[in-house]
Amino acid sequence: MADPRDEKPRILYEQGNPAHRLRVEHDQETLLVHLSDEDGGGWTVLAVDRATRRWVVSQALASWTQRRARISSSTADRTPGTLRLTMTSGYTTARLDELERLTAFGEDGVWHPVRHHFGIEGFGINAYTADRAGGQVVEEHDELAEADEGRHEELYVVLSGRATFALGADTIDAPSGTFVFVKDPALRRGAIAVEPHTTVLAIGARPGHAFHVSPWEYAFRGRARWSSDGVAIFEEGMVRFPQNATLPYNLACLHALAGEQPAALAALSRSIALDPVARTWASAEEDFASLRGHEEFDALLAG
Repeated sequence: MADPRDEKPRILYEQGNPAHRLRVEHDQETLLVHLSDEDGGGWTVLAVDRATRRWVVSQALASWTQRRARISSSTADRTPGTLRLTMTSGYTTARLDELERLTAFGEDGVWHPVRHHFGIEGFGINAYTADRAGGQVVEEHDELAEADEGRHEELYVVLSGRATFALGADTIDAPSGTFVFVKDPALRRGAIAVEPHTTVLAIGARPGHAFHVSPWEYAFRGRARWSSDGVAIFEEGMVRFPQNATLPYNLACLHALAGEQPAALAALSRSIALDPVARTWASAEEDFASLRGHEEFDALLAG
């Protein structure tokens, strides 16, 4: 394995079609190989546990078939040729409108997964857009998370539009070009768009600690897709974070909504085994309506 300090490019592009790309990322536990669709609209991921060499392809067959059909129709006018990949010179670029637009904060906001798009491993960075005035553009939260999660210093940059930040008891007017730095992890923070199409870039990391990707990214992306693509995202996250209970729980919700009872029960069983508090979540979970009255579901909740 190459020294991770070597500044070697990890993204390949198809010559003549930069939307079609291959990205490799890794940490001490997991190797992830991402291959995008030709139109750049989705990813197939090979996740490998580096200790056991167990692997999973995070792409459902039905979704792959649908994607191939979409690719065929979208590339019908392209001249056939040999697939050729060219390596970047250690950098890559993207415009905001080239990034995914995923639902965030209910229906009010849009999440642009910047870190995931570029495969950034050194710090957290994402962008959020509120398409309407009054929409949430930064979720109200603090950084007092348990264990190794959170406690980030966060820098917000208003890229476009105008936002009102609530920082503890203070309110800050933040037009385009404003930087807002929050050092105290205990300080509650959030922001509302004052103008339509307000976008805020959020950058964060925990001082004195090596950055690592958080499971919440997989949960956000999986819930936003909430389809066979979501299954692939949750499965990828479960390989990378095998001790996290929320990822299989959300996967169980997805399967239950799709009427896939055996898969839903298997995922819920895994979640409960990792954290028994998942029983409490499941007892009030509306997504499990199709499972109520099922003998195995009742047994899982009973313990």
